[in-house]
Amino acid sequence: MQIGNFLRFKDEPYYVIARTSKVFDPLNYGFKEITAHYSACWTGYVNHFRVEHNKLLLDKLLINVPDKYAKILNGDKPYKGSEMKNTPFNLFDWNYLNVNLPLPFTGRILGGYNYVPYYAIEMGFHTIASYKRIYEFIFDEGRLVVINDYSDKAEEQRKYIDLHLRKGPKGNHKEESIVYDIGRQKPLPNDLEKYYIFSKELVDCYFSLDYKDKADWIKL
Repeated sequence: MQIGNFLRFKDEPYYVIARTSKVFDPLNYGFKEITAHYSACWTGYVNHFRVEHNKLLLDKLLINVPDKYAKILNGDKPYKGSEMKNTPFNLFDWNYLNVNLPLPFTGRILGGYNYVPYYAIEMGFHTIASYKRIYEFIFDEGRLVVINDYSDKAEEQRKYIDLHLRKGPKGNHKEESIVYDIGRQKPLPNDLEKYYIFSKELVDCYFSLDYKDKADWIKL
């Protein structure tokens, strides 16, 4: 499972399930030698965004970079992760906790709120099935212009899971359960060669934040 990015809207944290393009790229702000220290964060950094007065801001940045590249970001001096023991922030080399950086993002962010672990797959990033409320936030040059509610689509996928998966004790999916692509609702092929191709596509889908993988039912 990958550490997720979040978008805070009206004091509620929405897990970023998909986005049409990168919302914030540290490389564009002078960060170098970003490193993945562990398999739970292959990108080497995590973003926390927020919407304030309908404007998109970078709220927090947790990142793994050498000390020489731990620069001040929008006036925010970072905290060293090794000095923040017994907190989630000690997983990263440097933590920017009060960035307040306006982002000129134009595109869409699909977010989930009210986590339902029963429907989660412990691989990559979560899908819409793992959240009761699904909002799509549409931005134009950093300004929030539209919110679409796709919570009903998440409920449809949970019903699909209930129909096609046998459930084990305490709601855990059994190993012999039908394997499928949550995003596209495709059953596992029986042909061995197709199985390996499908499996790679499935893993790529789970580790992706692209709309084509996590929300191809939304017409862009």
